[in-house]
Amino acid sequence: MDRYLQTTPIFTFVGLLAGITAAGSYTYYAQAANKVIRLTNLTNAATILKDGAVVTANNGYGLLIDTDIALNSGANFNVINASASNLTQGLTLSGLISGGATTGVTWTKSGSGTLVLTNNSNSFGGSSSFIDITGGYLSVNNDAQLGAAGNGRRG
Repeated sequence: MDRYLQTTPIFTFVGLLAGITAAGSYTYYAQAANKVIRLTNLTNAATILKDGAVVTANNGYGLLIDTDIALNSGANFNVINASASNLTQGLTLSGLISGGATTGVTWTKSGSGTLVLTNNSNSFGGSSSFIDITGGYLSVNNDAQLGAAGNGRRG
């Protein structure tokens, strides 16, 4: 009997059957995986997110918020549930992040998941402040995404 890899997904009314199998068997996925839920034009984002957020990443889904956020001192972004680095991460903030404390802890990243910052114009913090990473990971592509030039990182 020849072994083969089924690469064409088969859609059904109740979910997705994806074949990554041998000899015609299929693995059933009740929902799509590695998807991003994108919140755009979030009304009152400055009010809602100024103190941070709690995000529970489940079933391969991540949350993308592309709205600008002006943080209060002591904001905490708690991303619960870690994912492998090659999968969708729990929370991505792509809008401009400003505010936060200019001395001491400007904001905190907690929880076992990953928070991704993508805006090169982030300006939070100050020359005597730092991001306190108490759990999980903070992911950036370059230093500009880490806010004010003098910001440090702890954790």
